[in-house]
Amino acid sequence: MKNTMKRTLGLFAAALLTMTMALSAYASGHDLTFTDKGNRMHVKDKTVHVQTYYPYEYYVLDVLDDALVVANPEWDDCGFAVCRRVTDDYMDYTGSDDDFVLDYAEEYLEYDFQQLYGGQWPDTSWEVVDESSATNRVATMRGYIWNDEMDAYMWTVIYWDTSYNNVMAKTFFVPEYNGYDKADKMGKKVSSTVGC
Repeated sequence: MKNTMKRTLGLFAAALLTMTMALSAYASGHDLTFTDKGNRMHVKDKTVHVQTYYPYEYYVLDVLDDALVVANPEWDDCGFAVCRRVTDDYMDYTGSDDDFVLDYAEEYLEYDFQQLYGGQWPDTSWEVVDESSATNRVATMRGYIWNDEMDAYMWTVIYWDTSYNNVMAKTFFVPEYNGYDKADKMGKKVSSTVGC
């Protein structure tokens, strides 16, 4: 019953969002397509060339011009997955993979956080970690980001999308009081993020 309710709410939210996107496509600039996959939703954002799967109780936000954002409303303050294709940036980069993820963070993550949570420009503390033996992994970074509105854990993974031959960046922002383990759980739920 609980899964049926989540699925029904997810379909309803996707239908409302699809209608909203159709009405505001010119203003937002995102071309989104939603598909019910039986036990989760699939969204394809043709504007930023990113697609991903997410649970019915999550929803897509059209808030960043160059990324697909999936929100988890299960907490008082949302957790967010920010999915971005970074193939060109990565191919043009001359430094190491670890330096790339740090430069990516400097260029995008503070801005993303401020846009999602509001408030002042954030402060950060992060480090590159080697926590995956996946062959398509480029680099992983974990850290902490905060401002006057929110304190959050942050986890970014840069990886090769071998199905479309793209380099992808996926970042999770999770309110600090939820703990790092929630970022890992959200990472498993916003899955199979690839280019398109």
